[in-house]
Amino acid sequence: MNSRTWKQAESEAARIIGGRRVWQKFSAGDAESEAFVADAKKRVSYSQRQMRTDLAKLSANPETKGRTAVLVLLDTPGRGRKAGPALVVMTAEAFMDWHA
Repeated sequence: MNSRTWKQAESEAARIIGGRRVWQKFSAGDAESEAFVADAKKRVSYSQRQMRTDLAKLSANPETKGRTAVLVLLDTPGRGRKAGPALVVMTAEAFMDWHA
């Protein structure tokens, strides 16, 4: 993935969570808002096991500071196909905290 592509993915993640793209090298995620810290992922395939690992790392990072860790999955549709809608992934525990 070229740098323009991942920068666009990070900017899209920031837009989705209502925040800003993070430029610091050692920040918790790619984007942050008052409520969320997000990692943007633009991949052809991404296993649930890897998602769980990435969410756990993001949640455990001290820079997250109590905000909800989410992954923003951006579609990689291939040549001549339209991208599907982005997905926001969080743990069930985080979801219940927001909606309980």
